[in-house]
Amino acid sequence: MCLNGLDIICRNGGLISVITNGGFAEYISVPERNAFKIPDNLDWDIAASLSVTSLTPYHALREASLKINEYLLVFGASGSTGMIAVQLAKKMGAKVIAVSKHNWIKESDFGGADYVINDYNRVIDQVKDITQGKMADVVLNSLGIETWETSYASVGINGRWVHLVP
Repeated sequence: MCLNGLDIICRNGGLISVITNGGFAEYISVPERNAFKIPDNLDWDIAASLSVTSLTPYHALREASLKINEYLLVFGASGSTGMIAVQLAKKMGAKVIAVSKHNWIKESDFGGADYVINDYNRVIDQVKDITQGKMADVVLNSLGIETWETSYASVGINGRWVHLVP
């Protein structure tokens, strides 16, 4: 699995407490490549969640083969997984449409969305307007079944729909 690029299900990837024992130990020994310094201004609980909240959208966008200048529509963009997806997609050169009730996702210093849709009832119409009728190339939905119908209807021709199980 590792050599095929399926890191998320790699049998010998060494995820502490997932593949190997020791997640609740007071001290552990890990290879240097698995350790990083946590900045003083980052809380431990946030730092501990980064590997999960980052790997999930990274793997999803990679599997969806998101490309430069493609439109990515992110449902749940103000949640931890959605925020990382927005940032990664911007770094990948995509045009990001965030579905969120929070406008700050657009104005973020760390790579905010290009567009924000605040009204869940108008997502399809607004995506159609933003993309000039093309709809989204990739739709990432981390909210669940309540938004399946809308998210699926937002996928363009030859688009990809990714549902992340909450």
